[in-house]
Amino acid sequence: MKGLRYNLPPSKPSAVAMLQTGNRPVGLYIVPLSVEDGYEDALNEMISTRPDIDAWIWRISDGETPQLPF
Repeated sequence: MKGLRYNLPPSKPSAVAMLQTGNRPVGLYIVPLSVEDGYEDALNEMISTRPDIDAWIWRISDGETPQLPF
């Protein structure tokens, strides 16, 4: 499922897609090169409020895409 950013400011993180792999869904998050202060905190808070969903995070500034969870 592909997430859409209708009416969300760039400072608010959201999953770019959700995958169903095995028994648990996985939210895919991409952290842009330039993010505002608080973006990482907001992302971590959002992820922690949904322990039933695993998270895959690609921080573009870290370089290559991490291995996908499947």
